[in-house]
Amino acid sequence: MSIKREVAGSGSRTIKGRTQDHGNQNQGGVQMLALTDRVRQTVEEAARIMDEYKQRLSEVLEQEVDKLRQEAEREAAVVVARANETAQQIIGQAKSEAEEQAEAYRAEMKRNADKEAAAYAVSAAETTDRRVAQVMEQAKTKAEEEAAAIIEEARKRAEQITAEAEIGVKKQAAEAKQREVERILNKAKEESAKIIATAEQAAEDERDKILANAQKEVSALMKKTNKEIGEASRAVSALKERAEREISQAKQEAQQEVQQLLNQARELGQRDGEEKARSIIGAALQKAQGIINEAVESASRTREKESAGAIAEARTKAEQEATEIIAAAKQTAKQIVFQAFQRSLSSLLDKGEEPKDGVEDEDDGKSQQAGQD
Repeated sequence: MSIKREVAGSGSRTIKGRTQDHGNQNQGGVQMLALTDRVRQTVEEAARIMDEYKQRLSEVLEQEVDKLRQEAEREAAVVVARANETAQQIIGQAKSEAEEQAEAYRAEMKRNADKEAAAYAVSAAETTDRRVAQVMEQAKTKAEEEAAAIIEEARKRAEQITAEAEIGVKKQAAEAKQREVERILNKAKEESAKIIATAEQAAEDERDKILANAQKEVSALMKKTNKEIGEASRAVSALKERAEREISQAKQEAQQEVQQLLNQARELGQRDGEEKARSIIGAALQKAQGIINEAVESASRTREKESAGAIAEARTKAEQEATEIIAAAKQTAKQIVFQAFQRSLSSLLDKGEEPKDGVEDEDDGKSQQAGQD
């Protein structure tokens, strides 16, 4: 505005000088030369002022470009740091949840193994193989799903950050700033690609580690199962020896009773005759055989009933509790991972919107000030 006033004043002085020249045509050539010099000086002064204005405008534009570049670089650095921190938090939480689930499963298997009956140990190997295969498959599926979800969310967030940065910078930048804006956008895209690659590699490493730990747990579980099978076999042998002792004792008692009956039969035979003695002896033999059979059947039924009941109860309880523990652990892990990632995304969005609003307000204020000038 000072330039406009000076130019206007110079023009007024020029017009006034010319009017005076026309009014005083009779004055000498000296006044005409003086007027010409004044006009030339005024024009030169106006040109000098315009050059200074252009130079100041160039400096302001250059400072604005530097400021926008620095702000964009700071914002990109913050976004990259937030993304890396979020990826590390998600990986740490997934690892912690996997370890807690494995620890709970080990404790549950230990408690269930202590309650198993002797006969259940024979079929425990097959059940363990099936359960191990199921656990391995579930761990593999879970790791792949979580890794894919993390990579997809990181990719979407990186695309969103790139798009928002592109829109915000394009709104604020003029033609003189376009090359710098493109460089910043390319850098943001490269950083986003690095974040995606890092998250993918971290997810793959974590999945491999989980599978390796599961394999170790399976090996330890197999060794423990084999040991328990040996202990169960020894328990079965002890139970068999006990049953044989009971049967032998029953036989001895039956033989004693038979001997008593035979003695009674001999006494009766001496008194009542040979035919009655034979009938008594036959009845005694039949009774002795019945006692032996009853003892054997009673011991077998007792052993089978106790073993079958313990096996069925332990198997049902172990399968039910293992299924509930795995389902609860999977649901808890999914909820924790989803909530952590959602909080990280919200934090990134909040941090990303605040500096952009400040830059837009500052640019609007500068534009209004330039228009007033």
